[in-house]
Amino acid sequence: MINGAELFMSLQIITRLFEKHGKQACDLLELNMTEMRVLMFLINNPDKDTASDIVNLFFFPKASVSIAIDTLIKRGYLERLTDKNDRRRIHLNIIKDVAMLKEIFVSLKDNFFSQLFTGFTEEEINQYQKFNERIVNNAINGLNEE
Repeated sequence: MINGAELFMSLQIITRLFEKHGKQACDLLELNMTEMRVLMFLINNPDKDTASDIVNLFFFPKASVSIAIDTLIKRGYLERLTDKNDRRRIHLNIIKDVAMLKEIFVSLKDNFFSQLFTGFTEEEINQYQKFNERIVNNAINGLNEE
């Protein structure tokens, strides 16, 4: 049986490894981790471009997302665009060199996954992805239960 403490510790260790790799990108771009994650989310999910999307899909606290967005706007990374069909809906648009940001974030992701999956075969990585998808779907279903 899976030990709950081990599962939570594993998730924390993986998160810390991501943050270690992300620190280089943060330092280069002069961003904090939340700001970098907001930009990464927007680049990786171009059809999900509102603060609500970030909060709902990334499970970040609203206040943290709001502060990060305000900072990114002030620093010239983002702009707010009002939806043409619904003025209450505000889209976020990256205005700073998207190609450069993508390059930095792809490098971060590649280095992170390379270290995380060192020694795994392609078949093992594919199995992990399938298992992880099922685990995440179970967690989402659990969150949606009343």
